[in-house]
Amino acid sequence: MEANIVTQDVGVKKPSLFGMITSPGLQFERMKTSKKVWGMFFLVALLQGLLGGLNAYVIYISPEMLKMKEKLGELAGQSSLTSEVISGIGTSFASAMIGTLFIAAIYKIFMMFFGNDTSYKTLLNIVVYTNIVLIIGGLINTILSLIFDSGTTQYTSLGLLFKEGTFAYGIGNTIEIFYVWNLVLIWLGLHITAGLSKVKASIPIIVLFIIKAVFLAAIIVLIAKILPEIPM
Repeated sequence: MEANIVTQDVGVKKPSLFGMITSPGLQFERMKTSKKVWGMFFLVALLQGLLGGLNAYVIYISPEMLKMKEKLGELAGQSSLTSEVISGIGTSFASAMIGTLFIAAIYKIFMMFFGNDTSYKTLLNIVVYTNIVLIIGGLINTILSLIFDSGTTQYTSLGLLFKEGTFAYGIGNTIEIFYVWNLVLIWLGLHITAGLSKVKASIPIIVLFIIKAVFLAAIIVLIAKILPEIPM
């Protein structure tokens, strides 16, 4: 009887965004019956947009950016702090929505290969709720960058151990505490909510991690060669 009550409770209650921090397994169980996603989708995208605005502010006032503007002169443009922040919010908001929809679509493709009938909407729910970890990590790194006047430094990644602009630095930036935490939560969601085995759930996680690591490292090396003044 007690087990029945617990099951009913899980089915009735909606997933909690911050519950992903304290009890992710319970939230993924609730996602099995939760059909609502778009409200939380836009809320999380808005939070990512606001974080993007804060990040734009930190970059704008960072010593590295001020030095770069002084060196480039008119080529650096004459945008104001307000316009940069607004642009950061809008760009991050749009990017968050597109990125979330795209990532969920990739997981759906993997589900099709595995012969799993989990709906796209359910996978989108998993991605949306687990993004709260990325927001928290981004906020912590942005605040630390503001305190130490260090532009966009990732304090919670292994990138700090390597020289900026190198391939190893790019790979190290990918191995970031909150990003890895996010991947672990998605893996758990694919296992609990989508019903994949632990091994199958790990396959898309590993593939996407490798692709992102190599792509990010290549972009960082390219930027460092073309525009060495830009803060990483």
